[in-house]
Amino acid sequence: MNLGEKIITLRKKEGMTQEDLAGKLNVSRQTISKWELCQSHPELNFIVKLSELFGVTTDYLIKDESVNESEEVKEIEPSNNVVVVKQGLSARQIVGIIVASLGGLFAIISMILMVRDADFILGIIGGVVIAVVGFEMLLIKKHCLLKILWTLWGMSFAPSSLFVVNSVGNPFTLNNVGGIMSCLGLVFFIVLVIYTIIVKRNSAKRKYGSEKER
Repeated sequence: MNLGEKIITLRKKEGMTQEDLAGKLNVSRQTISKWELCQSHPELNFIVKLSELFGVTTDYLIKDESVNESEEVKEIEPSNNVVVVKQGLSARQIVGIIVASLGGLFAIISMILMVRDADFILGIIGGVVIAVVGFEMLLIKKHCLLKILWTLWGMSFAPSSLFVVNSVGNPFTLNNVGGIMSCLGLVFFIVLVIYTIIVKRNSAKRKYGSEKER
């Protein structure tokens, strides 16, 4: 099995697409495709990153040799020492844990203070929103920013805007809080829709290009 075949086998074993692997290595999807088709070969630093990512030795990746099935499975199976590298958290996941923890802590503190002051209900809502965003950063890999923005809109901006508009009465008068919230909310929504369309189109183009090359 050559290097390209090994990368394909290991990538599929981890449930990754070429785009997923490219994102982890900070290269283009076309580069991954060329590696797998043996049209080009990764440099040594990428060999090291691939070995850490898949939990195999660099020798296994570099040596183009025929091995029997039992030896191959043993080689691919990560050792106890490698699992730590393989399961290491990315920067996005670390930030997600921090944000979720801060949001939860903020919500709990607000709940305690709300016993004496009902105004702290807004602190609870804000803490929950922050915690949800943190969990999304931790768990979501694809289009994370897009989903976070929609979450902020759905859980925070839209409800607060509607509440203020209803309480003020005139949503399109810029000399009051309701009008400002309504206009800002509408602009945010329009921009978010446009951004969503752009992201989906780019994703569809990459998927079509990948299928075309295959």
